[in-house]
Amino acid sequence: MQLCRPLGTTWPVSTQYGEILYDAEGKPYQHLAIDWACPEGTEVLAAHAGVMRYEHTDLGGRVARVTGAECYTRYCHLLAYRVVDGQEVNAGNVIALSGNTGTSTTGPHLHFEARWPDSEPFNPMEYMGGAMCKGSYQFQGPATEFGKRHVRESGVTMIKQIQPDYVDTSWFTGDVIGRLWWDGEPDKQLVWLGGQGAEQWWNMAKPRIDRCPNIKLWEGPNEVAIDTADKARLYNEFELRRITILHLNGLKAVSGITSTGCWEPWVYPHIFDVFRTTDYWESHEYGMHSMALTDTGHLLRYRRVIAQLKAAGVRVPPWIIGETGIDFAGNPITDGWKCWATPAGYAEQLIAYLKEVAKDKEVVLVTPFVWSAQGWPSFDMTEDVSSLYTAYIKSVPVDDILAWAESIVIPFNPEAALFKYIISQFWVPQSQEMAYTDGTPVMWGWHPNNTRTLCAWKEGRVVELITRNN
Repeated sequence: MQLCRPLGTTWPVSTQYGEILYDAEGKPYQHLAIDWACPEGTEVLAAHAGVMRYEHTDLGGRVARVTGAECYTRYCHLLAYRVVDGQEVNAGNVIALSGNTGTSTTGPHLHFEARWPDSEPFNPMEYMGGAMCKGSYQFQGPATEFGKRHVRESGVTMIKQIQPDYVDTSWFTGDVIGRLWWDGEPDKQLVWLGGQGAEQWWNMAKPRIDRCPNIKLWEGPNEVAIDTADKARLYNEFELRRITILHLNGLKAVSGITSTGCWEPWVYPHIFDVFRTTDYWESHEYGMHSMALTDTGHLLRYRRVIAQLKAAGVRVPPWIIGETGIDFAGNPITDGWKCWATPAGYAEQLIAYLKEVAKDKEVVLVTPFVWSAQGWPSFDMTEDVSSLYTAYIKSVPVDDILAWAESIVIPFNPEAALFKYIISQFWVPQSQEMAYTDGTPVMWGWHPNNTRTLCAWKEGRVVELITRNN
């Protein structure tokens, strides 16, 4: 596991136990902590410098608390302490052994939390500066064999495909973002017709969308330029209507798709309604001769937009970096990464970018441009770059509730309500019965259509929490 973290901090257990069982930021139940699955007796490390104190609670059992200069961290369900109460410790010092003490536990693990001095908890990822990998793949033409292999090896659950009605995407069982392109890009001009333009866009797009029944996420016009307030208002009208049409047809919308350097800050107040309504927002950003993270005029610009939205109290939708890489001036032959970097060097730059983006919880996906290039030879992802990129993605734990669920084993019980419910739906139990940290029993049921539903026993009845693709 490779997770970013700031100088002076360390993860509280060895990376061999690095699978994060439950980080409830954005999950069905709020749980501002991180749980690591690890055997009893695993060494627990101080995440930062501070003073170690002993605690004991009914829920957490034997607990260690390390109070630092900015905040304090707590380590729960411990088996034993390894430093004395009141001792000063540094980041990386062994302070305890993990265990299974306390009443709020689903098996041996370390519960790690961070709190401000006033005891208000916050997501430890915000302090540690790390998050799970957002990297994925974007195909312009039919996926190559190595591309398919790397996607499967990586375990990603969402990819992007350009012109998906012309290629086979059935090999991928996760979510596919579809981007449609027409010669001459007439869809861009429809934006300036507002809502009426969205209706025309749908008339153009629907026959092609209908050929892709497995794809539920659709981008709007690509890299539209907005240079006046009137154009911003027309884009707002167009996109709101497009989102509504997609939703009425059981589909989801990806909005924005802004180019590198776009748009200027004055544009966004005119389109706040889109941010409040859309399913995903997408922006593109490229480095010029390299992906140097110091080039904030081109890279990481999304942070300014997110800050602007937050300052205005506007919803920040899940954010996609739909194109990134190296692109000096947009020439398919002379400006892609092959003209400015070696394969190993380019992979290193992509990985550095993923590590930086991982710090922003709003970003959910990064799809560099491009695998299976069609007419963009200097941008085409080679197998050696793809291999190094994939190896990094594989090294970072996947943010998937199933991975957590299947790590806690409780034997099947045919008499249990969840088991009976799943069988009654003609589904197949896909996981053992298990429990969230709040004690709610849950179980996955597999559907014949290659999806799964997480069922829970709450308030004396079975409820269906979420459904996902397998």
